[in-house]
Amino acid sequence: MPRRNTAVHVAEADAGKRAFNRQELRAFSDHTDEQVNRVREAGRKGWLPIFRDEALFKTAYAFGLRRNEARMLDVVDFGHNPDGPEFGVLDVRPGKAQKGSRTAWPASITA
Repeated sequence: MPRRNTAVHVAEADAGKRAFNRQELRAFSDHTDEQVNRVREAGRKGWLPIFRDEALFKTAYAFGLRRNEARMLDVVDFGHNPDGPEFGVLDVRPGKAQKGSRTAWPASITA
């Protein structure tokens, strides 16, 4: 069984911060898709970094990654999930220290 993210939350969540609802998430996704297409179809340089950023935003949101965890992502962190071929596995490197330790251990996240 893969290791799960078991970090203890020691602070209360900010009530002003919340996840996107489905409509907001669809609007954000459509907007980022449009930006990539607009730059690429114009024949301008720079569409590839915009595409990379779009993929990073969507991956970070889908897996609930912190900034540092997203920053440390590498191709080898992504894999196949033997429990369900339609889903992948992401091994997250230490991103948040756990109380009493210097770093958090990697956690496998399935989405």
